[in-house]
Amino acid sequence: MQIEPAKRMQELKAGQLWKLEHGFVSIVELGPRHVFYRMLRQPDQPVALTRMIKLEAFLRYLQQSEAVLTGAKPEPAPASTCSLGAAGNLGLGILGPGGWPRDAAALCGV
Repeated sequence: MQIEPAKRMQELKAGQLWKLEHGFVSIVELGPRHVFYRMLRQPDQPVALTRMIKLEAFLRYLQQSEAVLTGAKPEPAPASTCSLGAAGNLGLGILGPGGWPRDAAALCGV
């Protein structure tokens, strides 16, 4: 049974996350004729390029790839709360044995 584009359009909203066989598609913004989306490998992936495609082509892609709506995109994991300052985060100015810079994450216990 095919879903008509008008009905499928009512389902599309910004922030939705669709699961595909090879990853995920996150809808960033919906225009009147275009969709701005991101292709993700993991649902909590913090960074990805935003792409634009015509609405009809996007609906066809979701249908052909048998995409399943999983809900809204989850927020990325919070950054470490370790406060070593700018030099500490880059590993600068923190020397370990032999004068080599230590790993800032190791100092934070991460």
